[in-house]
Amino acid sequence: MFIYLKYLRALFQFITCIIMLASAQVYAEQQAMVPVLSILLDESQTVAAKPGIHNTGANSDQSELTNSASITVTLDGAVIENLYVLGNINVMANNVVIRNCIIQADSFYGIRANNGNTGLLIQDVEIRGMQSAGIIGSNFSVKRANIHDSGGDAIKPFDDVVIENSWLHRLGSIPTSHSDGVQMVVGADIVIRGNNIDMPYDLPGFTNSQCMIIQTNNGPIDNILIENNWLNGGGFCVQIRDKGNGYGPPTDVRILNNQFGRDFQFGAWVFDGPVTRHGNVWQDTGELLE
Repeated sequence: MFIYLKYLRALFQFITCIIMLASAQVYAEQQAMVPVLSILLDESQTVAAKPGIHNTGANSDQSELTNSASITVTLDGAVIENLYVLGNINVMANNVVIRNCIIQADSFYGIRANNGNTGLLIQDVEIRGMQSAGIIGSNFSVKRANIHDSGGDAIKPFDDVVIENSWLHRLGSIPTSHSDGVQMVVGADIVIRGNNIDMPYDLPGFTNSQCMIIQTNNGPIDNILIENNWLNGGGFCVQIRDKGNGYGPPTDVRILNNQFGRDFQFGAWVFDGPVTRHGNVWQDTGELLE
């Protein structure tokens, strides 16, 4: 009886090992089938869904919005919402909210935030048709914007700007334009996070020059965080440049955990000064960029 139990125990252990090995093989095969999304994140970070047609822009169809001409906002705390604006919005007050709007621009800019005011929140908007840029200015946050079909750029930030979860595409319809998703020529304290900047360099009808250019044309630039974006296209996807006007290259620039496409002309990035880089990968393979 003792010998029988001994052999029975050994047989049970052998069967258990076979089952564990088979399970491990199935798991390995399943993992091999999963596309690599090797974004190296800190525990505090999360990545939203890739911005696009279904999660950016106004939450309402144009037919559901109220028509409006251009607006100049002079009342602190004003809320501009649920509008189809044929023209532009010029913000000249503090703590303004612009949300759930479509702006069909008829001049250089869709939204102007360059009058020295603070606290502007722009969310769930579509901006199109401008000659120069969808948004220009300082002291604003923009979330879930769909900015496209610009004669030039999407966003021109100066100081204290957060650009998040937005879709910037189809830029530079003016043939002579140097179009950029984000174009910065002076300023500080900019966060560019979780955006889809899609600018294939050879897209017919658009110049699509750079996903972003951070360049000291008009003064020093400092404290720039570029993280968790999808960046595709341009001559280079990202340029961090010293314009040569005596201000030196931008300082304290961090490029972290972004996914890069390959529809550029020259390369993923080019830098004139030191830039902190970590966790950036090719979108198609998950391989780290050197």
